[in-house]
Amino acid sequence: MKKLVKVIDLNINLFYSEKLINFLKTFFGIDVFGMAFNGDSYISDRQKKDVIVHRKRHGAVKSFDMGESNSEHFFLIGSIFKGNADESHYNVDILTVKNLSNIKSILKKYNGKNMGIEFLVSDIKYSDNREIGKWFYNMKWIYEMCKKYNFQFILSSGANKYCELISLKVFNILLKESDIENKKYWNDLNVWLENKKRGGTFYDTN
Repeated sequence: MKKLVKVIDLNINLFYSEKLINFLKTFFGIDVFGMAFNGDSYISDRQKKDVIVHRKRHGAVKSFDMGESNSEHFFLIGSIFKGNADESHYNVDILTVKNLSNIKSILKKYNGKNMGIEFLVSDIKYSDNREIGKWFYNMKWIYEMCKKYNFQFILSSGANKYCELISLKVFNILLKESDIENKKYWNDLNVWLENKKRGGTFYDTN
């Protein structure tokens, strides 16, 4: 039976051979890896049946618009939010949040821009119990804010090492602890990405 809803880790900072990618997908239960990279350096996935999503940082994109496909590859523009609400993040697909300061202002500012708000599990790898508890609390209210202001909430591993990759089981545990229903999360993420692939993006030229 064909799997309709794919499990997706949209932000890993590791590049693999095609053979290793297939092994890791099976081992971790992940269907699609999003490879974060700069410039024109990226891994090529030759399997047409399973397109790997590649990501570029905002400002590094030279020849692709957000959501644009090239051959079998699907490109998304990513930017990092560190708490400065005055920075421009227009024409960005995914905003990776590193600091929650002014996050509500950002959500209001880019309401309706079809943007993803991403949090990386790797950012809390050295956190203590109190900090982890606070992180889960923040995920709960930010998820609700994303629904209110029409953003796609995204949880990614942010893996920089093999040991930082996360399995489907762990993803679902993290979602559950954040009071996020995992089936709805995966379905919403799939729908959002399909919309991006079909050109359902808001491109603001201002």
